[in-house]
Amino acid sequence: MVVAVLVGGILVAGCSTDSRRQAGADESNVTEHVGELRIGIVEPMSADPATVNPTHAIDVLAADLLYDGLTSYDAVSGKAVPELAESWDTADGITWTFHLAARTFSDGSPVTAAAVVSSLERVRAMTSTSLAAGRLDVVAAMSAPTATDVQIVLDVADYELPALLADPAFGVVADPSVAPTIASQTPVSGSFRVQSGGSDGATLVTVDDAAVDIDGVEFVRFDDATAAQAALEAGSIDIAPLGRDNVAPDGTTEHLASAATLVAELGAANGVWEDTANRQAVLHTLDRDAIAVAAVGTADRRADSLVPAGVLATGGCSAGCAPTADGPTSLGALGATSGPVPVDVPIGDDGVTAANALIGQLSAAGLPAELRTSDSAALRTTLAAGRLQLAVFVVVGSAPTPDPYLAATLSSVGSENLSGYASAEFDAGLSAARGTSEPAARRAAYEQLEAAALAAAPVIPLVSLGERFAVSDRVLGVDSVAGLLLDGTKVRLGR
Repeated sequence: MVVAVLVGGILVAGCSTDSRRQAGADESNVTEHVGELRIGIVEPMSADPATVNPTHAIDVLAADLLYDGLTSYDAVSGKAVPELAESWDTADGITWTFHLAARTFSDGSPVTAAAVVSSLERVRAMTSTSLAAGRLDVVAAMSAPTATDVQIVLDVADYELPALLADPAFGVVADPSVAPTIASQTPVSGSFRVQSGGSDGATLVTVDDAAVDIDGVEFVRFDDATAAQAALEAGSIDIAPLGRDNVAPDGTTEHLASAATLVAELGAANGVWEDTANRQAVLHTLDRDAIAVAAVGTADRRADSLVPAGVLATGGCSAGCAPTADGPTSLGALGATSGPVPVDVPIGDDGVTAANALIGQLSAAGLPAELRTSDSAALRTTLAAGRLQLAVFVVVGSAPTPDPYLAATLSSVGSENLSGYASAEFDAGLSAARGTSEPAARRAAYEQLEAAALAAAPVIPLVSLGERFAVSDRVLGVDSVAGLLLDGTKVRLGR
């Protein structure tokens, strides 16, 4: 199953306190006051964590504010930390037990292990509508042996599970049979609830006893990013989305909520691209800085990893993906004997601009290439028939761990492996990395694994995608990570 958005497509520790809800309690040296955070939006909002699109930063934020999961991710420490679970343990990395804190939904009913399991099973069943469903492929079984214990059994040892579950898509809902919307006032497990909402925005207020430093969050709808930025400069909102050519105005700071990476994929199981040397010739021809400039306006967003910025990117392509003199020479020789190479890109996707820049570079090197826009059905037919040659896709997700990005895209059974790349060494290395209990050693294993795979060039990282926001300097504690613009339990408003 391909669940990637087609553009053509952590740490285990026993903890005894809910550190996310205590965040900011010992930061009394900052002058603060309680108030409402006002955020400009330009599109309708969604609030269902299970179906949230990780590339829509506002929807991810709303889901995170309203619904808590077993764990959350602390951007400052770089660790998975307790949320609904106050602690967890495992003896082998396969069988995990998450011990729930004493928490309630906003209607006062208890958050039980059964509710957690039902919410996770709801996501896992949404194989065609939820981008997060494929992330639970590692789960063999889930159960609630007691009212306060959630047991998750995996197919293989995976010590990244706590970080994986920090994805806002795994927020716990009170009734899995009722899909929440931004206009509904269904019970929530997070620190905020919907007071009012609709197509023009929403107002969220804090739930009783929530340990937060703001009164609520108001999402205000504008016609476009320019209008939202004008409101930001006038002081009527605190955060505004930035258009491609806009810069953060004085008195604000730019933040990037990134959960996706634009990549080039070569059909490693198809014809000329079965030869690793030919794929490497493309790798060593492309000027990825120029492609980033074409796609998003700046070379600063060049991607060196499949894992997007702010999601523990490994930088596996930072050194080995630079252009060389031999790259264009090899491509020119290949172009002398091959016809034009089709570059698949889905209809209407922003990746067309990047794809055209890539095509120009290949053609200049002597390998003719041509854009081929297709709808999703046509692309799936091409993939199923093994006829993919070169494509521009998006690798997407919002879990703060490199594992699902690498596993889905490069493993031989990956749900988003569009290139057809199959390496027994990679599969074995992935299993070894997951089964490494020591965090630093596990991180090093992922870095080595990605670097080795990218050197074979079945996938070439191009651009770190994401939504840019201008944030007023009076908004404190904004740490963007894994597609999440900010943590509502840590943000504060200065005077």
